[in-house]
Amino acid sequence: MSIDAVTVKRLREQRTWSQEHLATVADLSLRTIQRVESEGTGSLETRAALASALGVTAAALMPPGSAHLHPLGLARRIPGKPLGIVCGSSGALLGMRCALLAINGISLERGIEGGLLGVWAGITCAIAGAVSDRWMRRAGGS
Repeated sequence: MSIDAVTVKRLREQRTWSQEHLATVADLSLRTIQRVESEGTGSLETRAALASALGVTAAALMPPGSAHLHPLGLARRIPGKPLGIVCGSSGALLGMRCALLAINGISLERGIEGGLLGVWAGITCAIAGAVSDRWMRRAGGS
């Protein structure tokens, strides 16, 4: 996950803290602080610990241009998940509706066909959501 290395370093230096001191205050390793300041990478927990130690929000440590992202850096993953949930749920509901039609005696054959169609739609849409989620993660670099 990306962390704004420039902001972390600026905030640390404003307090005249060494990297070692920030590591102690944030309860992180010195190597983690060095990696954040040199590469701008760290975990969600690292971002939260740094934000707490530096007295800012986690969103304040997000890289420039990412203000539209979720404060926890999850936005790149979110687009595929609602698609999978909505489509999978819709497919499941369609399958249940068709099964209910069959139970109520409308037409057993059509109910079975509709139920299978619902199952197929649910599985297909869930796969589409998972693929979309994976694609969004790769495209976003996280």
